[in-house]
Amino acid sequence: MSIRRRINIIQMFSTFLKVSNNEDYPVWMSYPELERSMRNVIAQEQINNEEYWALYWRNKTLQDLASLAQKHVLAYFDEPCYWAAKTVQSKVGINDLTLMDCLQIARAVAAFKIERILSQYNGRSSLKTFAQLRICSGLLDHVREKQDVQKYTDWGLLRTVSKKALMLALQQQNIQQQEQSCYILAYYCFKESYVPVKGKSTGRLSEPNLEQWQALAERYNMLRSKHDIKKDISNSDIKSLLEICIKAIRENAKPPAMVSLDDPNILSDKLLYIPENEINESDLEVEFNSIREVLENAFADLPPESQKMLILADGLELHQRDIGKLFGIEPQYKVSREIKKLHKLILQQFAKWSQKNLNIKLSDQEIDDKSKEMYQWLSPYLKSSIFYFLDNVLIADTTDNTQILKLYYGEKKSLEIISQQLQILKDVLQQRLATINQNLQTLLKKEIENQLSISLASLESTDKQIYYLVDEWLKNAAYGKFEAQRGQ
Repeated sequence: MSIRRRINIIQMFSTFLKVSNNEDYPVWMSYPELERSMRNVIAQEQINNEEYWALYWRNKTLQDLASLAQKHVLAYFDEPCYWAAKTVQSKVGINDLTLMDCLQIARAVAAFKIERILSQYNGRSSLKTFAQLRICSGLLDHVREKQDVQKYTDWGLLRTVSKKALMLALQQQNIQQQEQSCYILAYYCFKESYVPVKGKSTGRLSEPNLEQWQALAERYNMLRSKHDIKKDISNSDIKSLLEICIKAIRENAKPPAMVSLDDPNILSDKLLYIPENEINESDLEVEFNSIREVLENAFADLPPESQKMLILADGLELHQRDIGKLFGIEPQYKVSREIKKLHKLILQQFAKWSQKNLNIKLSDQEIDDKSKEMYQWLSPYLKSSIFYFLDNVLIADTTDNTQILKLYYGEKKSLEIISQQLQILKDVLQQRLATINQNLQTLLKKEIENQLSISLASLESTDKQIYYLVDEWLKNAAYGKFEAQRGQ
């Protein structure tokens, strides 16, 4: 199960994943309130840059945690939540935790820890990467807690759980604070008086016998007045109190139920309690910039022809049969095999670095598995240089093309509205947009041919893929920034 990455700025801050175990491809569902909000602020700021808006909503959220800004941040974090869930679910062997379960827990981590994540952000990596590491850490904490809950008997579990964890578990069962004193006192008496036999594991601790239940009830009755509890209890009463405690602890370890996307409380911060322990980041904290640098250097170390093949395959996304024509490789499966081999070479460099710097050793099988995911990093990395060329084309343009593109693609205004605003006939506008688009495709094709010293003329997929690249760039370009840079 995989997802399509959001490349549209409005979508990044206004959509959430709709995930089902029966669906191969989760879809992004838009929230009208958030979409309207994003359209309004982008229209005012005239900026279409992901990092700008990530920091914008971060600052707004820290000013007011109950604001709409928090929902924008949680929408932005839904992608890191998904990748954290996918990572943990694939690495940790818990059969009854589905990807949906892990995603819900990750969302709960993001909701409960949002203030800490945002306030601790140090700016040395992207906010998305920074958040993903911490969400993943919180998710792992919860999964480890679940593993502990599973391995103990009821009575062994009760001896190991902390008072704070019990109190919060009781709260999750809607037991009010004033009612909790009976349960907490029963728990205290149990931990104080029911001591395991020396050398016996508390993990398989058996239920107290009749004599021990009597002793627990007597201890409870002796201490109750100090806790403003009015009634004495019997053996069966204290057992009932402790059984409710055990049920609450086990229930709290379960993943939250999947909520409907139509549920107005989907962004509620009451999905699940995640303990506010200090995050142990030693296993997960890897600076994004360091990883990126390692991968970029690994790509740069490849032979020029290998770099060229990956640029065409993962950047331009040419069909493999066309790549085979350029490199004299056939049949097509050999091209696919060669591309996977190059992905693996990059991963091997990362594996060496991770073993040296993080003391994490990747097996050959893990490298093979991860090499299949290299496209997720390589594609945007290689496209970035292509888009940079188009950025410079627009910055150098001295006509009003930028304004037309900004209104049509950036602000998604209709041709009728743009026609009225710029006093240009609709037909003329339509022709201008088509001409701009075609010119950009021609310039980009020439640039790729010059940079790679190749001819793309005879390849069937070239024009189609060039069109897709230009269209993707037009829909996401930072038009406001281009105008500002051109005016400097």
